[in-house]
Amino acid sequence: MKTNFRRTTLVAAVPELLAAWADEADPQTVTVAGGWELRRFRCPQGHQPRLSPYSYLSRGCPTCRGKLTVQERLDAIESAVSDSESSGQRGISPEIASQWHPTKNGKTRLEALSPRSQRIFWWREEGCGHEWQDSLKGRDSGPRLRCPECETILDSLAYHYPGIAAEWSPNNPISAWHVRPSGQTTFLPAWVCFVNPEHLWSASLASRSSGAGCPDCREHGKSKVELDHFAAAEQAFESARSGQSVRHEAFRRRPAWLVDITAQLPGGQKLAIEYDGSYWHAAKRDVDLAKTLDMLAAGYLVARLREHPLEPLPLSDDRYVEFPVYSTAPDPKATIARVKEWATDKSSPPDITKR
Repeated sequence: MKTNFRRTTLVAAVPELLAAWADEADPQTVTVAGGWELRRFRCPQGHQPRLSPYSYLSRGCPTCRGKLTVQERLDAIESAVSDSESSGQRGISPEIASQWHPTKNGKTRLEALSPRSQRIFWWREEGCGHEWQDSLKGRDSGPRLRCPECETILDSLAYHYPGIAAEWSPNNPISAWHVRPSGQTTFLPAWVCFVNPEHLWSASLASRSSGAGCPDCREHGKSKVELDHFAAAEQAFESARSGQSVRHEAFRRRPAWLVDITAQLPGGQKLAIEYDGSYWHAAKRDVDLAKTLDMLAAGYLVARLREHPLEPLPLSDDRYVEFPVYSTAPDPKATIARVKEWATDKSSPPDITKR
């Protein structure tokens, strides 16, 4: 697909894009190239990714693409390796090819060149408008920059996972065009949920690339009874959050823990609530104990809702409590009310008049 097509063709003129268009902007005013601004689409499976029109047209829905089975991924890799071996060389990167200058390379055809060619050609980054000269070999070696002036990189998070990149917080010191999906950063990236911008959290690139999403919106892996207890917690605690990733310098067993429910009490005291289902937690006694000890060390009040017939943890601490629950006769509102009463009492300053 040529660059001038992307720059001059409107979304409304492309049936595939128009059918999936779910953005507030008028498709009659947005080109296929789209620039840096991300647009919302709705795929046939109901996912609503935010990415550039050209990205959706060329690569489809990132969520559907990410749900390929392991075997499908292995087949694709095997096919790519086979094609590479039969041709004797790796092909030109589609990302690099998309930056081929539309007018300054004369009659030279990119598809006729070797990926290792050292001839100098012109390149252009549509997003920023910068132009520069380099060889194909130079583009695909060394730092592998997408734009040398902006210092963005090839194979970035923004290029491969635009849906995830749409949640990259503007407060991060660099953009999603400066990091790779499996790369490491000197900081823990911050994210902003595109479903609800009030949902903010921190997570590593590896975690996001492997499928982890907004902890406040995540319901995967939670039973109905767990979700019902969270719904009760939302009513009882104004600041209740589900699946929050907690890091603290006092942790000794793991660098971070995912907590079922967290809340902040009026006096500033933090509360962690864990729901321990009997099926999954029967063999997780040591993990549950380690998690509880770390959360206590970090200054949290910890309440565990342990399903019958789980045994109590061997732990005695004034800031820790267990409440037995029953999956056959759950009462989320009453249980969370007991947790709130206990937590409020523990977080309240002592009444010296009663001494």
